[in-house]
Order: sequence, then structure tokens, then C-alpha cells
Amino acid sequence: MSDEFGVTHGFDVYLKLWQCWPTLPAPPPPNWRLRAAVVKRLNRLYSRYVFSWRNRARHVTRHIRRLLARAPEPFFLYAIYWDMHLPYYPRRQDAERWLPAGMTYRQAQRVNRNHLRYLTGQVAMDEEDFAVLRALYDGALAAVDAEIGALVAWLRRQGLLERTLLIITSDHGENLGDHGLMSHAYSLHDTLIRVPLLIRYPPCFPAGTRFPAQVQLTDLFPTVLDVVGLDVPHVRQALQGLSLLEADAAAWAARPAYAEMLAPHPSIRALNRRAGLPEDTPRPEFDRALRCVRLPDVKLVWASDGRHALYDLRQDPHETQNRFHQEPELAAALLDLLARWQPTTPRFPRANPARS
Repeated sequence: MSDEFGVTHGFDVYLKLWQCWPTLPAPPPPNWRLRAAVVKRLNRLYSRYVFSWRNRARHVTRHIRRLLARAPEPFFLYAIYWDMHLPYYPRRQDAERWLPAGMTYRQAQRVNRNHLRYLTGQVAMDEEDFAVLRALYDGALAAVDAEIGALVAWLRRQGLLERTLLIITSDHGENLGDHGLMSHAYSLHDTLIRVPLLIRYPPCFPAGTRFPAQVQLTDLFPTVLDVVGLDVPHVRQALQGLSLLEADAAAWAARPAYAEMLAPHPSIRALNRRAGLPEDTPRPEFDRALRCVRLPDVKLVWASDGRHALYDLRQDPHETQNRFHQEPELAAALLDLLARWQPTTPRFPRANPARS
């Protein structure tokens, strides 16, 4: 989430709080070559030795309050809490709530948190290691939960909450030993793509309401347009999502959800390089594109290397039993559904379940 990828377009203020100089543009101006090199080094040191160990969630919340205190209305603010990204550095009091019995906070710090070394087979981890890692993750999540609560309380005190549309969600989950993986790469399992979504705006979403169907992050933009009353048909025509205020319950119930990973990220060369290995080391288990279609009770994952997967989510919610070859008709129907979603994508050829 950096200006290098265009996400700052349209914002008046953009802060990269993981840097010691949060407003430094990327890439820096050409005449800043020497200065940028120095700042890049400082940012690396800051991220490793300062930002990782401070209360990052509180740091973000503090800046949110400062921005909103001087922002004219109406305002749009987009903020990211980084605490659930490796390496997890929760506060002692948060981590100790979740650590396995007999495990101290000091002992927990020894667990491997380098996902690159794990993914490349340089470090072995067992279930006890991942239990500790999950405790650190949950401790970091507890800090974010507390800070969001503090932010909501502050909005209420400022008289802003009742006229603010508040959306809390995530762009990905995390694999903590699940499916032999660590972090949030090389997978479209539910551990990564099934994320929380909470919306607070009582005039449109009464308290306690639970949406009965699958929702996608692409649905947020049209929902916001409806809530704020913007009539922009030329924009809506380009959107894949549906507004959550749409009244057609039957259409929602039958609607599939989609996800895709167009290429491995980080790339295989980058994975090897960052892990200290030759860049051309083969990683066939990761070197592929993935696309998936998900219905409430079944999910198909198409893979560019032919290792497709079909999961019965009611009987196998953790996606451990691949039924692609056992149910070829269902697999073929879902492959057709996936092909109709993006029929003009030539690098994703349709597969024959009987031959894959």
C-alpha cells in the first residue's frame, strides 16, 4: 500500500507510518538521489528497530485522530493497521493471554517468524511452534481491537460517530502453518480470502444485522456510493460488485464469490533472493497462478499447473480433502462458471477434470 502503486491518487495527505519520514514520496525526485539513499537506509533501520517494537496500532490511531481533528467535512479516511503482519511483536500483556501453558513471553520470542526461510525449507517448524506463532498473532490482533475501540470512542466524543460510515475489514487473512504455508502468499484457501467485514452506519445498517450471503470486497465501493447518495452511472457500469443495500435477496443467495492470484507474489526469484538462496532455485509448488470460485457450500481453485482443487465446505471447512477427481461433473460446472467470470483471459485455459 504505497504511492509506488498509485494508491495515493486523490488523497490530500498520505502517511507511510512504517517510515521515519512518512511523507517521503516514492520514487523520490531525481535530484534526491543521495538524500534518498540515506533516507532509505534510515527507513530500513526505523522499520526494523523502532516501528516493529512500538505500539504500532496506537501509533496509527494517534495519527488518525490528528488528521480528523483538522479535516473539513465531508472527509474520507483510509487507514491500515499493520500489527498482524510478520514479524508479530505484540505487547507482553497481550501475548501472554494466548501463549501455551508454561510458555513465557521471553521464550516465545525465539520462535521463527521468518516465513521466507520456512517456505524455502531452511527452517522446520512443528505444531508447538505454530501454536506460539498464533498466540503472537492473536496478541497483535488484541492490540488492534483495543485501538479500534478507542478510535470509535473518540469519534463518539467528538460528535462524529453518528454521521460517519465506519467500515472495518481486511485485504487478506494469514496462514499460520495451515496448508504447509506461512504468511499470506501462494494460496487462495479460506484462511487467506475469508476476512471479517463490519459496517457501522445505523441509518442504513441497523445494529446487530448480519448479512445472510457471501460478500466480496468489490461490493464496498457500490455500497459507499449508495450510502452517500452519489449517482454516477458511468462509474457503476465499470464495477464488479453489488451494493449491500440491494434488495434482491434471491440474487445475493445464488451469487458466487471470486478470487485470483495472477502470479506468485513475491515472485520465485524474489523469494529465493530474500531467503539468501540462488534466484533460479525451482519452487514448483509456488510457481503458478490461481483463481477460485466460491459458493456457500463448495469451492473450486483452478491452478495454472493443473493441480486444481475442489472442496466441500460443509463437510470440510478447513479445506483438507481435495475432491476434484472424485466429483468431475461438479468440478466441470464450476470451471465453466469461473471461465464465464473472465472469458477473455487467454492465459487461463479451461481444464478437463478427467485429464488434469
